[in-house]
Parts: sequence; structure tokens; C-alpha cells
Amino acid sequence: MSTNDADQIVAERWEQPPPGVRLYASSHEFIAEDASRHNSSFGVEGDLGGWEVGYFRLSQPEYGLQAFSEWKVSVHSREVYAVLRRWPNQNTYTFDGPVWLIDTVPELLDASVYGRPLFYLTGQVERHHDETDSLLLATEWIRAGLGMIREMNVFELRDRVTALISTGNV
Repeated sequence: MSTNDADQIVAERWEQPPPGVRLYASSHEFIAEDASRHNSSFGVEGDLGGWEVGYFRLSQPEYGLQAFSEWKVSVHSREVYAVLRRWPNQNTYTFDGPVWLIDTVPELLDASVYGRPLFYLTGQVERHHDETDSLLLATEWIRAGLGMIREMNVFELRDRVTALISTGNV
């Protein structure tokens, strides 16, 4: 199957991200909007920078019952994004896949890997990376968690995020 065929089959899932999430057709389009998003450390065109939250799945039943695409979620310059890294049933990584801009980190938080509330939130989300459609869960939980941070005292975050994820009620 060619990449173009894969693009057509997968299109229905990735072209309709959850509400509030901005879609970019490729990492190149995402970089074109802001060149600082490019990770030039390894010399790979289309590679995105930031600190990695983890890899998540988006089920792709068109490829078979257990088929899924693999997405990397990262934080870069206050932006939380997911980029497709592996098409279903493929062994190699892609560096020109679609990107979902999930949310932005509120100004009151340290957006580095050392920012405790953000690190705690993403750590809780990452624990569920192997679940079916974990990309959709991660997107929902990150948006909900960052929304809570915008509305509350950051010191209440840990208890609220833990309760949110443990119950699955977002």
C-alpha cells in the first residue's frame, strides 16, 4: 500500500480531531507557520521539537481489528501537539504526517518539563498510552486539565486531575 493510499484510508479519523483542536495536514505545514517548531537537532525535515509526553494510539479498523496509527504528543513553546509518527501496519516512522494542535499551556504555568503541574498532568495521561484510542483520551484529558488550570488555583490541580482520570469522567 502506498502512502497516498494510506492517506486516503486514514483521512476520516485524523481529519476530524476533537472540538477545539486545530488540524494541520502535515508537520511541514505546522512548521511553516512557526519555524521554531522544527527540531533541527537530528537533521530530519519535518521533525518537531519540544519535550515528549509519550506515544499514543488512534485505532484504524480499516486496516484490521487491532490496527492503529501511532502519534507522538509533545509540548513546545507553550503548545501541546500530537504528530502522526507511524501509519497503521507500518514499521517505519514518518516525518510528514498530520499534526493536531491540542491546546496551549496557560501563562501561569511553567511549560518546561520541570513545570510540576504540567508534568504531573502529562504523566497521568501517559500512563494510559496503550489503551484503544489513547490519542483521543489524551487529547480530552489534556484539554480538560489545562482548562481546569486556567480556572483554578494550580495547587488544587493534582487532586482534580487524579480524580478526573481515575473515574474517566471528563
